[in-house]
Amino acid sequence: MLFIVTFFLIFGWKITFLLDISALTACVLAGQYIYLHKESVKIIKSPAVISLFILAVYSTIIVFTTGFTDPQPILRAFRALIILIASFGLYNLYKQHYRKHDYKIAQHIFLCIFIHSILIISMYCCQPLRLLVYDITKASDYVNLHIPYLEGYQICGLTYGLSQTSVLQIFGVLLLPILYKESDNNSTKILLALSFPIIIISSILCGRTGIFISIFLLPLYLILKLVISKFEIKTLLRFLKTSLCFLLSFSVLFALAYFYLPQKFRSDRLVKNLEILDVFKNKSKTLKDVKNMYFLPKSINQSIFGIGNYGRTKTFYLESDAGWIKSIFAVGFIGTLLMVYPFLLGIYKSLIKLKFLKEYAISIILILLATLMLNSKELALLTRNQWSIQAIIIVILSDFNKKEIKKHVNSIPF
Repeated sequence: MLFIVTFFLIFGWKITFLLDISALTACVLAGQYIYLHKESVKIIKSPAVISLFILAVYSTIIVFTTGFTDPQPILRAFRALIILIASFGLYNLYKQHYRKHDYKIAQHIFLCIFIHSILIISMYCCQPLRLLVYDITKASDYVNLHIPYLEGYQICGLTYGLSQTSVLQIFGVLLLPILYKESDNNSTKILLALSFPIIIISSILCGRTGIFISIFLLPLYLILKLVISKFEIKTLLRFLKTSLCFLLSFSVLFALAYFYLPQKFRSDRLVKNLEILDVFKNKSKTLKDVKNMYFLPKSINQSIFGIGNYGRTKTFYLESDAGWIKSIFAVGFIGTLLMVYPFLLGIYKSLIKLKFLKEYAISIILILLATLMLNSKELALLTRNQWSIQAIIIVILSDFNKKEIKKHVNSIPF
């Protein structure tokens, strides 16, 4: 039952423009947590909750004082706050039902992403299924209607983004080290290795951004892994052995995908993803377009406080897709700092707990960093699907109190 709740919190689709299954799930979870559990008062002390509450109030003031031309800054802030509170409720339910609740949550999030991967690949191969899912989710009302999407060259699954979903799918890969380490069953480890290429392929079918960001995250993962392994030869050899197994699995299943997926996979998706290499040669058109999207409002006051509009309304269109620029125009530097604060806080806490949280800390750092990197291309902070996962892992991280930190730290030989 909790798995289904988690799935709908992450991938719940829209019912109307303002109402969706994810938001309804979040409201129910937040409501039951606040009204049924006395310990819910601790969320008042959560720095992440405080920052989002201030953001919600601040966004409301800015939007109303600038003529109420765009409700999105208000809706985004309040939704993010409700999802974070809902994540406290969800985490509390997992603690009640599972002994290893942290692992179970990570496992369920991974399974949600893996199932979504299967759906994406199935939609790519089967047009009737693709049209059925898009009809249910009303995707055509919200997704950018360009040729690759309309002809099924890019798939958004149950979401309403392409690059966003491409990165979201990579979260599944970033959770694999946790599941692999916690598993004592060889059969489970084999299944995890086999899931790796499936998730990667689903990310490729959504867009190029997931793979592009992964290229930058991989070296960081290796560095953090070396730090927590203390450069021990035995640990490094075990890590190398595991990596080779995953690479073998990837090679075999990717080869099968190359030959058995529709021809458009080879002629379009692989070609488009190989164009990522042009970025490193400074020949990428996308990179040049992104560079041209960076500019600030003409007024200093507008840069600091914002104009209450994300730039996608009839009254104001912003000639930029870059997330940092859109948020600065909407809620200024002040609002942008409030939006990014939970991410920076999560990364900071993970770093100081790196030596005893190990794989958990690495996964959290990389998942949060992935969104900060994506925000350079498009608005990714506090977006519906990604934030649902990130809110949950931020709550997991906050559950380690100072006493536990001291106990773990004192047990580490420095």
